[in-house]
Amino acid sequence: MNAGPLVEVEDLVVGYPGARRRWIEAVRGVDLSIPVGSTLGLVGESGSGKSSLGGAILGLVPVAGGRVRLAGQDLVRARPAMRRRLSARLQAVFQDPHASLDPARRIGESVGEGLRHALGLPPAEVRRRVIDVLAEVGLPASAADCFPADFSGGQRQRIAIARAIAVDPDFVVCDEAVSALDLSVQAQVLNLLLRLQADRGLSYLFISHDLSVVRHMSDEIAVMYAGLIVERGPASVVSASPAHPYTRALVAAVPVPDQAEQGHRRAARRAAVVAGMDEAARSGCPYAARCPSVTDRCRSERPVLAVRRSGVAVACHLDLDTPAEAGPRPAGRSLGARP
Repeated sequence: MNAGPLVEVEDLVVGYPGARRRWIEAVRGVDLSIPVGSTLGLVGESGSGKSSLGGAILGLVPVAGGRVRLAGQDLVRARPAMRRRLSARLQAVFQDPHASLDPARRIGESVGEGLRHALGLPPAEVRRRVIDVLAEVGLPASAADCFPADFSGGQRQRIAIARAIAVDPDFVVCDEAVSALDLSVQAQVLNLLLRLQADRGLSYLFISHDLSVVRHMSDEIAVMYAGLIVERGPASVVSASPAHPYTRALVAAVPVPDQAEQGHRRAARRAAVVAGMDEAARSGCPYAARCPSVTDRCRSERPVLAVRRSGVAVACHLDLDTPAEAGPRPAGRSLGARP
């Protein structure tokens, strides 16, 4: 399935002006690559820089440094005309489908917008392709003539997905795409995304704070904290045998049905979470103020992301090598019934 990197991010820096003329770096020199037909899950707490990274790839937020490449073409330094030509190959599905759809426009207009402007198709062809793509996400042709208010949250998210894939992209950023949906609808939308990936050969950056969802969707998982990637590796390994103390805290936060196990995880989470991040220790590990295993070296020297014997890259000074091996992914990565 994977034929090489489709998206490459190199030393990416994204920053915003803060109070008192302070410059706040949301993404701090991140490197990553996403192969063709693959899903990279990006997980972390709110404020970790996940959405800023996704927005930089899409060209929605300014890049302060580094490069973003799509199939080898530099998006950051591309001329405006080239960037517009490449934009159809990069699409997004955001968290709130109600906010991302114009309530005053019919669904056919919203889904067909990219076909009209990016591809320049005539009205009859736009209409035909809108009907086809609505059917592909499980909606009837009559949906094209309705307004967003006529649909449930899950149906609106299917419409948002239809709009993203209508222009036949190569790469889709899913930014908290199911976090606003209830669990049963989440499973349907996730399975729809997996089916579209298999049918169309799509590559995804799947952004979420929910490690359990990311685990089911992803080939690889990257864990982000304070603008840095602190762990990255096969989804089965990172989720089952987390190495970085922060990833372990995230895993401990995932609810489980067994009350005794949930109690153990809650205790581990309390042990890992102390007073917030020490802003003064910018030269050391950003997780030092919260880490239960912190050392003096952690406070003074920032760890680099390096591959351990387990095959997982971890940014930590501790000896975190484990004998855990990746197991096979469940067939189809399906959650519940297919849509």
